[in-house]
Amino acid sequence: MQGWLFVFDNFWDPASVEALLKGVPDDRMLILDYSNDLTSGLRDKYAPSPWKRFHAFYGKQWSNGMAHTFGGNDNVKGNLALMASEPAAVLASAEKGNLVAWSMCPEGIETNEVVYELMTDAGWRKEPIDLGIWIPAYCNSRYGTCPSAMHEAWKLLLKSAYGAHIWMTKQAWQGEPSLAPAAASVDSGEDYVKAVTLYLSCTSELGNSSLYRNDLIEFVGQAAGGLVDGHLAQATQAIRGKEFTSARDHADQDLKMLNRIDAMTNLRPDRRLETWVDSARSKAATADEAAALDENARRLITTWGWSELSDYASRVWSGLIRDYYAARWRAWFDHQLSGSEFSLDIWQQSWLSRPYVPSTPAPVPDLIAEAKSMMETVNRSA
Repeated sequence: MQGWLFVFDNFWDPASVEALLKGVPDDRMLILDYSNDLTSGLRDKYAPSPWKRFHAFYGKQWSNGMAHTFGGNDNVKGNLALMASEPAAVLASAEKGNLVAWSMCPEGIETNEVVYELMTDAGWRKEPIDLGIWIPAYCNSRYGTCPSAMHEAWKLLLKSAYGAHIWMTKQAWQGEPSLAPAAASVDSGEDYVKAVTLYLSCTSELGNSSLYRNDLIEFVGQAAGGLVDGHLAQATQAIRGKEFTSARDHADQDLKMLNRIDAMTNLRPDRRLETWVDSARSKAATADEAAALDENARRLITTWGWSELSDYASRVWSGLIRDYYAARWRAWFDHQLSGSEFSLDIWQQSWLSRPYVPSTPAPVPDLIAEAKSMMETVNRSA
């Protein structure tokens, strides 16, 4: 049984939870308590952790877990310090009750590999993990070595993108166009940009490592996405002030950088929309079924099905960036700047209803050179 239902409904006070659970024999129920990485504000509201609030579920077997991500968002994120310390702290607690397992419960995986390497390591240890030792060992294992600049990069990553809890993430450019674009808890601030710059400086030692290059694509893409978000804010402010020439200039810079992020991301086959769509279509027995699977696969990672969850499962994927996010902003800007009517619902549904035929991404002959060029642009704008 998921313990999630006890978290956000005010009906579930300790007495109500105990009343529900007491009718089931303790050895016939396992509670999956996977919200132990709640944001700090929610942890204050709902007590330090659900298992503590509900007295370790009154004798029932339970699994201590963390969600890490909603919707399978693949932005760079994760509270590594919490993941390194909390499992051991719970295991050592005199209040843990009938704790039988440690678990991961994300709504998507194959992202943020460092998070899942750390969480799986935590399941085999009784003591907290010292990240000062663990991170260099992780880099040595993943890349073959850990240069001094990599050490410094990770100090800043632990202060920024990997230093705070976030579940639902997207940069402003991944959200529906509006006059008030806003990111959802994605860190692309000063410390993060410094970290990526240091990470990029390791190319002479690590540039031939495929895993280093994979991570470089994600790190640089998020830093450049922060620059896009800044231009979006300036473009929409200019529209509100009827400064349309300035708005067009910022919009053009946005779309240009989004296409560069898309082109760099296209170097990873696992970060391409066409890979996702082709996999869905391959399960079809008929042409009509293939079209339905194509549409539904794209709906899952875009509108989901109703407005409250639009872009809930957003991705930083090539194809999705240039053919959906950038195209959606381009259409919205064109209508805003011409004063014509624009229906976001119609645009999105039209995109979903047509079979996906990917446009051609821009070529990236040299990943390292392009990453350096993009970060120079980001740093000039900082």
